[in-house]
Amino acid sequence: MASGTFSSLKTQVLKMIADDIIEGPPLEGTDNDATLLKLAIHAGIDAILPMVWKRATSTVTGAVTSATLPTDLYEIQGVLDVSDGTFLENIVVSPGQPWGSNMSGNGYIEYPNGTLTFSNTLSDDGAVVYYAAMWSKPEDDEDTLEPPAYSHNAIALYAASYCLLGQSSSAGGLAQYKTRVESGTPEDNPLERLSTYFLNRFNVEMERMPVMQKGVR
Repeated sequence: MASGTFSSLKTQVLKMIADDIIEGPPLEGTDNDATLLKLAIHAGIDAILPMVWKRATSTVTGAVTSATLPTDLYEIQGVLDVSDGTFLENIVVSPGQPWGSNMSGNGYIEYPNGTLTFSNTLSDDGAVVYYAAMWSKPEDDEDTLEPPAYSHNAIALYAASYCLLGQSSSAGGLAQYKTRVESGTPEDNPLERLSTYFLNRFNVEMERMPVMQKGVR
């Protein structure tokens, strides 16, 4: 099994939660089917974005006052005015904030949703948007994971928590998880507690990530 593939990450998750592996394809577990594993790992790939994102750029062409942002946008890092090689000011919606001809120079605001709006018309040279992008999601077992290898353990931990949370929801009312009160502190749903444990481990792993430099906004 190749390292850094969707199937290798699914295997790691299933081993973490002690589920028997069914080779497939698609690879899945006895208690966690391929659909749940895909949802869990996709959620984990999104969960790392605050610390581990994909660096990307998008070109704004021509003299325009607005532009549609890329669909994989997570966060804008900066907008470069190509005409003079400077990064534009990020405008905030605030009383007394100048706009348009009242501003010295140009600025931008991410408004409305999915749109980049400039306070003044760009030059014909346009602009370049530097942004944090979302990672692509694997679909097939042989797909190579796009996030860097150092983040795979964090993704697996989050996915393990996600899978156990799903099992916890279905097991919450089962008698096998109930303990008599007189025998001590009752643990009605140990799967929920284990899910929380994996989520805490995910947070610890995220704190160990190398710091990626963000644009000043």
